[in-house]
Amino acid sequence: ACDLTLDPNTANTFLTLSERNRKVTRISEKQPYPDHPERFDDCHQVLCRE
Repeated sequence: ACDLTLDPNTANTFLTLSERNRKVTRISEKQPYPDHPERFDDCHQVLCRE
């Protein structure tokens, strides 16, 4: 098994990541994340870092 690290630059604004970017939670309130070209806008998704 391996531990995955989520990429906050790709997280949809209706997702919140844990402090160490290991867990994701879908929420009903939009997060004030900065704009990023890799951010998911339409889908509630987030990518992992390599």
